[in-house]
Amino acid sequence: MENNQPSAPQTQPMPTPQEPHVGFPSPNEPKKSGGVIKWIIAAVGVIAIIVVGAIFVLKPPADSTSGNATEEGNVLTAVATPQATETPVPSPTATPEPVEKGDIAILIQNGTGTPGVASLVKEALEDIDFVDIVAENADEQEETETTLTYTTDVSQQIVDEIEAALTDIFGDVRVRRGTVADDYMISILTGPKSDSTDSTTDTDTTDTDTDTDQ
Repeated sequence: MENNQPSAPQTQPMPTPQEPHVGFPSPNEPKKSGGVIKWIIAAVGVIAIIVVGAIFVLKPPADSTSGNATEEGNVLTAVATPQATETPVPSPTATPEPVEKGDIAILIQNGTGTPGVASLVKEALEDIDFVDIVAENADEQEETETTLTYTTDVSQQIVDEIEAALTDIFGDVRVRRGTVADDYMISILTGPKSDSTDSTTDTDTTDTDTDTDQ
């Protein structure tokens, strides 16, 4: 006979609540490489920013650098290049107008004591158109040469003409430019006559200005 008694219901075990699991990497667990790469990229970026900023801070502006270089170049050029100086041109000396023979005062002094020598010179100058002539004796009578002195107002042509006339009488003549006494422009201090004129002038020359032995 079958046992038809109902079987007792089977009870299901209650599920045990599970606590959240917090894991810590174990010392032997390899670290993930993704985080290291991120740190490297970040560090490279920071370094790049610092380098770029340093370049902009330390580099001077292009305009000011070129301007300074230009100014320094100009200064160096100005110092190295000497300034041209103009040499002053002397103004031409005014040439005095030639003095006419009639305006030239001539003083003749006999410096030897030989009578008639000053008068002989006077006649020779009158023959070449000189008119303002005074003949007299010199204070000293021991001259050994004839000296012709003329001022700067007398032209060289006049000097050469008088020198030629004196050379005919005295031979050698000393010519110099200098100061002449009073208002005279030419003075002649006579020395000994040349041998060629001694025999022809001692007896026929007469002095008429001041002293008889001129």
